[in-house]
Amino acid sequence: LQASAQWFGDQGFLGLAFAPADSVELAVMSQWTAVGSVGVLGKVRLLQESDVVPNAALGLEFFDEQLSAYGVLSKELGMPGLRIHAAFGTGRYQKGMVGVSAVLNPVVVRRSDGFTMPVTTAVVEYDGAGFNGGLKFRLTDALAAHLTMADLRSLGFGLQYRTQF
Repeated sequence: LQASAQWFGDQGFLGLAFAPADSVELAVMSQWTAVGSVGVLGKVRLLQESDVVPNAALGLEFFDEQLSAYGVLSKELGMPGLRIHAAFGTGRYQKGMVGVSAVLNPVVVRRSDGFTMPVTTAVVEYDGAGFNGGLKFRLTDALAAHLTMADLRSLGFGLQYRTQF
C-alpha cells in the first residue's frame, strides 16, 4: 500500500496505490486543487527483467476525462542503478516518453558530524512535450521525498509513504 502527496506549482495531488499481486498495481488519484478531478490507474507487468529481456508492462489510466493506454519498457544499462525507460501509447502518452534514472548513492551515508545523506536517485526524461528531471530521497524504508522540475521550469515536491500487510 502506498500513499502519496505531490505539489506542482498551483496543483496538488493525492494518491493511493496498492498491488493485489506482484505484477499488478492499481491506484486512485485526486487533484485536490480541482473539485471532482479523480483518476484511476492500472498497470500489469508482462515480462520480468533478465540479462537480455527488459521489464515490460501495460498500463491504463483515466484522469481529467482522458483515457490513456500505454506500454512501457525498462532495462538496467549494464551498471547497477543505471536504467533506461521508454513508454508509448495513447492520450498523454501519444508522443512517447524516454528517460534515464541513476542511483547516486545506494546506501545511507552518515558522517561523524551528524550529516545524513539518504539513498538518492536522479531521473531525467523527455515526455514528448519537454524535459523533466528530479531527485528521489529514500528517507526510511517506508518514507520517500521527491523534488521535481517539469519542463525545466516548474518546481514540484512530493512525499510517498509505503507499507506492507
